[in-house]
Amino acid sequence: MRSTNKKFISALACASAMTALAIADPMGITKTHQVVQAATDNVPAKSAGVDVSSWQGTNLTQQAKSGAKFAVVKVSESTNYQNPHAQGQINNAEQNNMMPMGYHYAHFGADSNRAVQEGNYAVNSAQQAGLPQGSYLAADWEQDAHNNTNGGREASANAITSFMDTVHNGGYNPMLYSSEWLLKAKVDTNKVTQKYPNSLWVASYKTMGRQDQPDYNYFPSMNK
Repeated sequence: MRSTNKKFISALACASAMTALAIADPMGITKTHQVVQAATDNVPAKSAGVDVSSWQGTNLTQQAKSGAKFAVVKVSESTNYQNPHAQGQINNAEQNNMMPMGYHYAHFGADSNRAVQEGNYAVNSAQQAGLPQGSYLAADWEQDAHNNTNGGREASANAITSFMDTVHNGGYNPMLYSSEWLLKAKVDTNKVTQKYPNSLWVASYKTMGRQDQPDYNYFPSMNK
């Protein structure tokens, strides 16, 4: 997800992440995943869903009718931006029997102190938006002008885990979203997943063209 782009996660794009979520909770909290219909606190493995930000409206009914079982809502960015539609999107996801989750668009790069500040801001933003305690709240760590991804693999991992620790301490389940290339090239993901197993939400696409059904021989593209 980019801070200025619309994005729709299909089953193709999200299969890796949601399979991981369905297998193990990063915090070790037991959840029931053997369900047929979407629920507000769990989804089956290999479920399709959407991510939404201020570019989308608050009515997610059509996405739910199209098969989305969860909605990942942007709640915040840096320490000075909150998605004005977040509360409405979370409420509407729950009304449509979709599991709500959240994400924060990171500017902290490899700065652990900044990561704590952004973590606190993300937690406060999630709370204000009504994201239920215990929900997943991801760090969206991408390469752009506001997020330095060249601070070193270990330093970047330390900053990311500092953000995730803050999210955990705030009552949410932390995840890390980024591209497969960026994770492998710029982050010591072993350090992250040792502390938060199965916490990676990976953007990795088999094709940039249209594909209506996910290829599970391709996904998941990374472990954990």
